[in-house]
Amino acid sequence: MAEGSSVRMWRESEKVLRDTIGMVDDEFADLTMDLLFGQLYGREDKLDLKTRELCIIATLTALHKPEEIKTHLTAAFNLGWTYEELREIMLISVLTTGWPAVADALRQLVGWCLEKEVPLAAPGPRRDGYDNLDWYGMGEKKCQSLFGEGPWKELTDALDLLDPDLKKWAVSNLFGRMLTRGRIDDRTVCLCLTTAFAALRSPRMLKPFIAAALNSGASAVEIEEVLFQAGLYAGQGAVADAVAVWKEVQS
Repeated sequence: MAEGSSVRMWRESEKVLRDTIGMVDDEFADLTMDLLFGQLYGREDKLDLKTRELCIIATLTALHKPEEIKTHLTAAFNLGWTYEELREIMLISVLTTGWPAVADALRQLVGWCLEKEVPLAAPGPRRDGYDNLDWYGMGEKKCQSLFGEGPWKELTDALDLLDPDLKKWAVSNLFGRMLTRGRIDDRTVCLCLTTAFAALRSPRMLKPFIAAALNSGASAVEIEEVLFQAGLYAGQGAVADAVAVWKEVQS
């Protein structure tokens, strides 16, 4: 087991986690702890542990797993993520999962902080000129930069085919308002959303976000690592689907 990873993530909670799973089946508990800490979290040469944990939070938000989020908040805070940053990745997860799952994730975050007496930061201020900003134009500019013109056009053409108003709404309110916030760097955001879309088995959204992660500074090794990681939360079928998309992006 990678002692460094487990201590930094869970500290005193690691034994509780091991014992809780062990109450059900000791062999499965051993497999779980070895698989997570030894074979996944210990792969820090592939992806730094702090980024990996935020990707997990984003994935659990997308999969609508609030109780699992509560467990992982201990690790996230121990690794140095702040309330503001965790709140931010949950808010941006509206792109992957919609409002109800985001609301449940935020409730877990606030409840955990109140229980642990972690101060809740005030809501961030609105951006200058918020009420008059061109959200559609901002969304177009940001996403063409992140995804590249080809993947972005492919995505928006699909929305336009369904309903032109849906395209305007999505570009303005989801991509324009959410991806231009800038409170977490683009590389980290795109790795988080790549992991989440892989876990959701959403190839149409996974493809452009893989491109966005690469364009914002993520390495091919990091992309492969988060796709592999998605399987621990969504099953190996999700990994197989994600690898097919990854090969398409590389071709």
